[in-house]
Amino acid sequence: MYEDGIISKHEAQQAIVFCNNSGPGFFVGMLGGYIFQDTVVGLVLYAIHILSAILCTYLFQPRAKDYTLKRINHEKKSFAQNFTQAISASCEAMLNVSALVVLFSIIISILDALKLFSALPQNIQALIFGSLELTSGIALTKNTVNSFAICAFLMGWGGLCVHLQAMAIWNKQGLSVRNYLPAKLLHGLLSAFLALSFMQGIVTFIITSLIFIIICGILRNFIKFGVEKRKDLLYNTSKR
Repeated sequence: MYEDGIISKHEAQQAIVFCNNSGPGFFVGMLGGYIFQDTVVGLVLYAIHILSAILCTYLFQPRAKDYTLKRINHEKKSFAQNFTQAISASCEAMLNVSALVVLFSIIISILDALKLFSALPQNIQALIFGSLELTSGIALTKNTVNSFAICAFLMGWGGLCVHLQAMAIWNKQGLSVRNYLPAKLLHGLLSAFLALSFMQGIVTFIITSLIFIIICGILRNFIKFGVEKRKDLLYNTSKR
């Protein structure tokens, strides 16, 4: 959409906060089917994942006056050109993803062989390895304490390996990822807290969700006020 001129650069940078999320298949298959042996648990985690992503998007979304509408100028290309470009882009993306997955698999294998974290509880090991590469950490959460909340955090955070894969694409478009990592960390923390509240009961979960919505609204207005004050200060300074 950014390449086609449908959204501005600023809007694209805000969109990546929400758009890079895991799909329901991984939640239902890996988490529900393998980790918890219950697909309903996977669906609950997916709902928490999406709710947390929406809260992060609300907090980081651009102001209404930042939205722009542009006329789309489609460059006419032949089928052969489009097909060739699609294949080239797909191969390049697959190569980047495969290289990073292999790299992080080697790093985790080395750390595991050195037994640097063997003295730590398995749930802590899951957090460490999952923060680097998602599936490695998720696999360690099986039959561990607070595995529900740990999985929620790791799915929200996504893992450094996934972030580098995404950044390899975004950097080529000149998009800044300054807000991306803090937003993903917040996504993971919100998911973990919501998961813990769900474990206490549905009423506690609903109350906690409403509290987070209110807090995000207050923070967003506070950030908006600070940005506008800074702009006014710069404007007044430039007039002098």
